[in-house]
Amino acid sequence: MFALTGLLFIVLSWVAGLYLLVTWKGQHTMSISQHTASAKGASRLFAATLILGGAGLYFWLITWFAPKLGLPGLFTALVTLTVVVQFIAAIVPDTDAWKSKLHRFAAYTMAALYLPLSWYILNSHNLSIVTRLIGGVCLLYMITAVILFLIVKKARNKYLIFQSLYIIAFQLIILSAAYLPPV
Repeated sequence: MFALTGLLFIVLSWVAGLYLLVTWKGQHTMSISQHTASAKGASRLFAATLILGGAGLYFWLITWFAPKLGLPGLFTALVTLTVVVQFIAAIVPDTDAWKSKLHRFAAYTMAALYLPLSWYILNSHNLSIVTRLIGGVCLLYMITAVILFLIVKKARNKYLIFQSLYIIAFQLIILSAAYLPPV
């Protein structure tokens, strides 16, 4: 039963994210954080989702997921760092000057760490070809999204879409590695 905990936390994060974006609408040029910084209720739900959901998923990742896949200690260290900056991004809203700088530093660090975490997951010896295919497509999207965001100014007009799909791609790597049967 504990094995399904990861699925539960990820689906709950999708539900919360969808609720936030539908309830507190903004522009596609805005990040998820900017959407949530627009209202107290949104900020509280965002913080609760990132902190409570993040803590639960973290516990599952280090106690069930990493051992199941035989991931190295560096994976656990990177996940720990990712959760720390996620908590900072949750607590410090993307509002005024110094808060915005700290929030964005934490959020971009978290997003950057998704790439090596994905690499470690996809290099596990306990994955099926289907998992590797799904994960490879997701990782390719993540890398492409980063490159487009950095060099194509028009891509920033759809920042919310790129960001949301980037997060979902990372989560799909986790889900496919956790729940698709190994070879």
